[in-house]
Amino acid sequence: MNEWVQKSIEIANGKGYLDKLHEVYPVLQEAEREISAEVKKDLRKIYKTGDNLELIKTLLKLPKFPVKDPYVAFLRKKEFFLSTIP
Repeated sequence: MNEWVQKSIEIANGKGYLDKLHEVYPVLQEAEREISAEVKKDLRKIYKTGDNLELIKTLLKLPKFPVKDPYVAFLRKKEFFLSTIP
């Protein structure tokens, strides 16, 4: 295997890869998106239970995530990555 391909694989499998990638390719922050009062109420209820995983899953079910970020699409497609949320 090419040494640069091998190094790329090692970096991609290393800890903090997405954070490092985010430093190289920063996401431009846009205005926050509005959420209905009913959805906010449901989210607050889940938040108070302390169930972070359920909170993220509920937010991902919204037609548009409250904050624009490329990782949202990634998490919607690869839900098994959510298992690392404490």
